[in-house]
Amino acid sequence: LPLRRSAGGLGLVQRAAGRDGERAPPVSTQLMEQRMDVQERVKVGATNFVQGVADHKRRFAFVVLIDVSGSTSRLPDPDIHRINNAVNELIKLLKDPPKDSTVYANRDAIDLSIIAYNEQVMDILDWTEVKDLPDHVEEMRGKGGTHMGDALEYAVDKCIRINEGYASRSITNGMPHIIHLTDGIPTDLLPIDGPAWNAIRAKLSRFDGRTKDLKRANILHFCAPKAYSVKAENGKSGAELLALLTGKNTVLAIGKDMPPFEQLAQFVTVFMDSLIAGGNDDVPESVEDAKRQLPFDETESDPDDELEVG
Repeated sequence: LPLRRSAGGLGLVQRAAGRDGERAPPVSTQLMEQRMDVQERVKVGATNFVQGVADHKRRFAFVVLIDVSGSTSRLPDPDIHRINNAVNELIKLLKDPPKDSTVYANRDAIDLSIIAYNEQVMDILDWTEVKDLPDHVEEMRGKGGTHMGDALEYAVDKCIRINEGYASRSITNGMPHIIHLTDGIPTDLLPIDGPAWNAIRAKLSRFDGRTKDLKRANILHFCAPKAYSVKAENGKSGAELLALLTGKNTVLAIGKDMPPFEQLAQFVTVFMDSLIAGGNDDVPESVEDAKRQLPFDETESDPDDELEVG
């Protein structure tokens, strides 16, 4: 039987007992089994490497990870239309950037992957040099739960695999980056300090900025307003849970810490350009540089938007 969810869609509840009256496995066991399935798919689906790359150039890998769970379609103001527009605008800007930009000079050295997730993890675009990006990707629809843990693990392993691909061909590369867009709560990782939470947190420990000498990639979470306003059963918002996972400095509020949705693609492009120009490691400075280049009117601060980590 599939997992059932509480009426609000925020908390996992135990699967019903079997027909013979046996006690069903605890939710944490079910989720770990699902995560093992994701790991098997990673072995097959995340080992692809861009063919015919310019071996003489330093390469830069970016994963765009997109939450397309049911909350993104929630009325009266669904985010899914903004998400689709932002993703296709990002593709357009990366494929045809200003000729005086660092991205333009490295169009044959930037590898991009786009992943979407709800209760499943889906490759929308496998590793592709930005000069060869398609004109657009098909419209995504918001539905289902928010298996963010599975999605993060899949994205992390994709970064590890492409790093291995670079190394096997003696190609120098910058730190891979995961750009995560979400408005939800990682329902497959609750409760905090449960087996699923601890497993993914251990894996993400090299992404959180606290172990720089061991880091294998960087991650930034771009959180829509719902990621602050909707609370899990433990009283924490999705943004607060992400801050616990990877550090407060990895979480940005769309429209508050960065421009609104309408400028999201531009912000990501400028961030990438600054990051590559600066050596690919200084994420906070590249974020600030993007803010300087794209000034915006910050939304009025809401007490519920303040991250409380601890």
